[in-house]
Amino acid sequence: ALAGCASAPTAVAFVAALIVLEVASNLVQYGAAFALLVQIRPHAAQRSITYLTLIAGFASTVFWPITSALHAHMPWQGVYLVFAGLNLLGCLPLHAWLSHGLAKGRRSASAPPRHIKASLPATSRPLGLALMVIAFSLQNLIAAAVLVHMVPLLSGLGLGATAAIVGTLFGPSQVLSRFINMVFGGKLSPLMLAIISASLMT
Repeated sequence: ALAGCASAPTAVAFVAALIVLEVASNLVQYGAAFALLVQIRPHAAQRSITYLTLIAGFASTVFWPITSALHAHMPWQGVYLVFAGLNLLGCLPLHAWLSHGLAKGRRSASAPPRHIKASLPATSRPLGLALMVIAFSLQNLIAAAVLVHMVPLLSGLGLGATAAIVGTLFGPSQVLSRFINMVFGGKLSPLMLAIISASLMT
């Protein structure tokens, strides 16, 4: 998809490749990774997810300056091709290895899955699911809008090239919040954690 965006001859082709890119991104980013960790290690999924997010929180810290440096020496199409190569040579073998381990673990698993008692009555679950989907969608929309426009906004404020460096502070702040969750999250309910998180974001 990245290569398709880089080589798109028309705007329509670029939009089509971008849609494929977004679909692929949602299949390999946090949501899919969390589900995979639950399948691989169901009894330690929460800790594994916390460790993953601690590491991945620095992604923007590392790749925003790298992207800015690459774009200073090549067009955006070249940057897309570089990242396409990284996905092909680095991420694809890793996904294949994890998928193989998951299939092997399923064959050797013998313990039945633990039943989790629902926190909502059956009549309220459809409404609860709808509200949760809306809340997640709005949260992701706001977060994506902030990230996409952060560097242009900071540049407009006169920060210039340092805007990308300031933008990298988003990663460490994520890591700090996840570290707090790892240390104190066990003592708080999911609702209280969500309220604290939303308050800090606001």
